[in-house]
Amino acid sequence: MYWAAFHPREAVDALGKVTTALTSIEFSQVFSGIGSAMRSATFDVLKEGLGFNTYNYGTDNYRSFQMGFLQGYVAGYTIEQALLLGKVFDVIKGINVVKQAGKAVEATFEAFTKIADKFGTDVASVLKKFTTPVLKWTSEEARTFAARASKLYSGTDNWLQSLGSGAEQVAAKGERVYQRVMPKFGAAEADKAFTRMFNSNYGKRGLETFDEGPMQQLVEVYQKGNDRIGEMVERFATNLENKGYSFRDSMSYMDDIKDIPGAENLRYNTISANNLGYFFETKRASILKKQTNTNLVELGRKERIEFNFDGQILSEDLEMDVLYDFTFSGNTKRIMEEVKSSSDGIIKLGTGEQRQRQLKQLYKMAEGTRRGFAQEARLVSPAGQLFDAEYRNFAEQLGIIVVEGVA
Repeated sequence: MYWAAFHPREAVDALGKVTTALTSIEFSQVFSGIGSAMRSATFDVLKEGLGFNTYNYGTDNYRSFQMGFLQGYVAGYTIEQALLLGKVFDVIKGINVVKQAGKAVEATFEAFTKIADKFGTDVASVLKKFTTPVLKWTSEEARTFAARASKLYSGTDNWLQSLGSGAEQVAAKGERVYQRVMPKFGAAEADKAFTRMFNSNYGKRGLETFDEGPMQQLVEVYQKGNDRIGEMVERFATNLENKGYSFRDSMSYMDDIKDIPGAENLRYNTISANNLGYFFETKRASILKKQTNTNLVELGRKERIEFNFDGQILSEDLEMDVLYDFTFSGNTKRIMEEVKSSSDGIIKLGTGEQRQRQLKQLYKMAEGTRRGFAQEARLVSPAGQLFDAEYRNFAEQLGIIVVEGVA
C-alpha cells in the first residue's frame, strides 16, 4: 500500500483508472467472480477497521467508517497492483465502495481525518460524540469552526443544537470572520475574543444573527476590552434596546465607518461608556459616510485651542465628534459637528458646572472655525430630538448652525 506514496506521479495516473473501475461495478458483486479469496480479504480488512472505529455499532457513522476503512485499503492496494501488474480489473473485480458508501465517508471519515490533522485527534474525537452532526456537514469552514469552538467553549454542542438547521451556516460564517481577525492580532488574541463571545449572551447573539462585517466589529470589541468586556457589552446592549434602538444596528454603523481615523476609539467608547451619545455619533458618521457628496475625514479629533470665555483666556482641547468635507455645486467646505442628545428628547443647557462645560464647548467650536480647523460648525441632534430655544439661540449667536433630527 505504501508503494504509491513514494511514486506520486505514477499513482495519480493509476488512480484515474482505479476510480473508473470501482464505479463501474456494483458493490453487491463483491463476493462473486473473484471467489472466496476476495471475500476473506474483505472481511479481514473490515475486522481490522473495528480496532479503529469508535462510533456506536449500527449507526450511520459506524457503517461509514467501516466502508471508509475498506476503501482506503482497497484504493491503496489497487493502485499498487495496477502500477506493478497493470491488471486493474483483475485486482478489484466485484468491489465498489465509491458510490453511496463513499459519499457517507466524505462527511464522516474524511472530515474526521481533516479535523484530526488540524486540531489533533482529541478534538476530532470530541466532534464524533456531538449530537450535532458536524462531521456530516458539507462545509469545511463550518466543520473547522465547530472544532475551533469546541476547544474554546465547553457548551459548543448544545449551542450548535440550539441553532437547528442554521448551525452549519452560522459556523461557516464564524470561521470566515475568525480568518479575518486572526491576521490582525494573532491566533491567541482571536481565540480570547471568541472565548469571551461564547460566554456572553450578546456575544453568541452576534455570532448567530449579525452579518460578517458587524460581527467582526463585535469580535474586535471583545478582543480589545479587558476581562469585564462581556459585562460592558451586556450593559450597553440592554440599555440600547430598552430605549428602542438596535444593538445589531449599532455594530452595522461601526462597520460602515471602520476605515475612518478615530473609528476604533469611538467603537470602544460606545461600548465601555454605556453612553448613547456615542451611539448617535456612530450613527451620524454612518449616515454621512453613505452620502456621495461627503468625505469623512476623522472622528473624535482633538485640537488644543486658546479661547476667550467669561473674560478669561483659556487653553483646552476642542473635541470634534465628526469632521468631514462637504461638496455642493463644485465647492467643498470642511465641517465640524457636535452630536447632542437627551434622554427626554429636549436638549437644553444645564445648570452649574454642566452649563459651564456646554457653553465652553460652543465657544471653542466658534474659535475653531476662526482658526481654520473647519469652515463651518454645526450642532446636530438625533431623529425626534430638539434643542430648546436658549441652547439654539446661544449657538446661533456664535455662528454655529443648528440641525435637528439628522443623527
